[in-house]
Amino acid sequence: MTNMKLKLSIALAVICTASYVAYLEVQANDESDELINASAVWSASDQQLSQLDKTCASDPQGYSDCFISHMPDLGASEEAVAFTRDYATQNQGTIAILRGFHPMDEVDLGYAFFPAGKERRQGWFLLNGYPSVLNVDDQARIPEAAMEKHPLWAEMQKQHRSLKMFVDDSERSMDRTPRTETLPDGSQRFIVAYPLRDGCSTCAVLGHADFSFDFDPSGELVTVRFVTITQSDNSAQQHAVSTLSRLTR
Repeated sequence: MTNMKLKLSIALAVICTASYVAYLEVQANDESDELINASAVWSASDQQLSQLDKTCASDPQGYSDCFISHMPDLGASEEAVAFTRDYATQNQGTIAILRGFHPMDEVDLGYAFFPAGKERRQGWFLLNGYPSVLNVDDQARIPEAAMEKHPLWAEMQKQHRSLKMFVDDSERSMDRTPRTETLPDGSQRFIVAYPLRDGCSTCAVLGHADFSFDFDPSGELVTVRFVTITQSDNSAQQHAVSTLSRLTR
């Protein structure tokens, strides 16, 4: 009788332990379903951000720690602080704050702001997939070599020797979004356009190169691929005038 009670106690203990482990796994899955959401948005004013940037700029080595430590004083939520801290840790101390969040599907869209940015201050992040934060303007991910094989690239280079792909803050504003597609199997595709200019960030936009970020149904990045080049109307007109000029000489 004693042995039976002991076995029953052990069995109950095993069942309870297994149930608790399963509960923890469910909780962890629920928490990881959306690691980043609107609660991570920080709506600090431009004046607040400018002042904080000046305060922390005096210590370049400790800039990111200084910035993050002052965020709660200016109303940033725990989630907003965590987002900025995690991004800085993974990107050599670069400070990025989340100014907007656009829920979509497995992968969502975030609007980032870089307070210490010299040339670039705004950006689009693809969130909650794998990787959990993907900066669409990380040019290390973009297959520019495929773009340069496009016939229109070669044609445009004849007229614009310093043709180059740039990133433009005005094209990453919060009133814009990348083109998106949800495929029949539940995969997501984000198509992002990058301006083409003749050698400088302030030169006229000659066209755009489109690249797609493709995620599988679970939200994992599968590939980043070149899609196409489109030439701006002004550039096409200039090319036509130049061609006509050569033909009439």
